[in-house]
Amino acid sequence: MTRKQFTDSEFIAGMKNNNGLILSGLYKKFYGIVLKHVLHNSGTEEEAQDVYQESIIVLYQNVQKPEFTLNCALQTYIYSIARRLWLKQLNKNSNVYKIDSSNEELEFADVSEEVNEHEEKEVQLG
Repeated sequence: MTRKQFTDSEFIAGMKNNNGLILSGLYKKFYGIVLKHVLHNSGTEEEAQDVYQESIIVLYQNVQKPEFTLNCALQTYIYSIARRLWLKQLNKNSNVYKIDSSNEELEFADVSEEVNEHEEKEVQLG
């Protein structure tokens, strides 16, 4: 049985329509990048699962807004959310990391180069 590969647009449309197949595919497709980020930054697999779950919830809430437009790759968007959430978690657990939380809205940095570098290293190691 082959798995369907969804495009970013199909993921977004599926989330707007609460498509279970799309949501399941979304969970499987992008979890690895969040897991690796959390593990490489003093986290555990359980913490990565929590961060990923929260990231998907933030994505889902944003997608439901009529003005939502995806301006980067979905992978980059999810990674940005997860990275920000993980930094907040680290900040909560220690005084080592400081985050400016004066702005309520999440700002999304372009981390596509970081993600691409990570994927290239993974291919080299794989």
